[in-house]
Amino acid sequence: MLLHSPWRLTPPSSGRPKGRFAPFAPPLMSNVRQLVLFDPPLSLLLADAVLVIHLGIAVFVVVGLLLVIVGNLERWGWVNNAWFRVAHVAAIGIVVAESWLGFVCPLTTLEMWLRSRAGEASYGGGFIEHWLQQLLYYNAPPGCLLPGTPCSPCS
Repeated sequence: MLLHSPWRLTPPSSGRPKGRFAPFAPPLMSNVRQLVLFDPPLSLLLADAVLVIHLGIAVFVVVGLLLVIVGNLERWGWVNNAWFRVAHVAAIGIVVAESWLGFVCPLTTLEMWLRSRAGEASYGGGFIEHWLQQLLYYNAPPGCLLPGTPCSPCS
């Protein structure tokens, strides 16, 4: 009998009892954690990639609906392509299901996790809420927009 089988997924010092199906024992969580440890620059790059993908999906849902309406009025044949329509309805269905069931979007969770791994502060709430607020509301110093009040960002 081999003491250090090449098929063994857990180290011999794991403290687990050696059973009949020891080669099929799941790996220790520390081994799994080592696989997903990213250095901060890579985590930040991946978080930004998830953000771009998430934004693309959100744009596809909103703009896709407008394209279907305008395309049917203008008689564009491609807006009734089966693949486009199925993908669009599926994307809308996922968003609706997440909203009805109270789930946080997995892409939002993944982005926040990657940002926290990179050492950045993650945001609370949802993707659209956070990024739309960042886009619409600039955090200017108090009194900056009052007439006659000098401030460095506005002058």
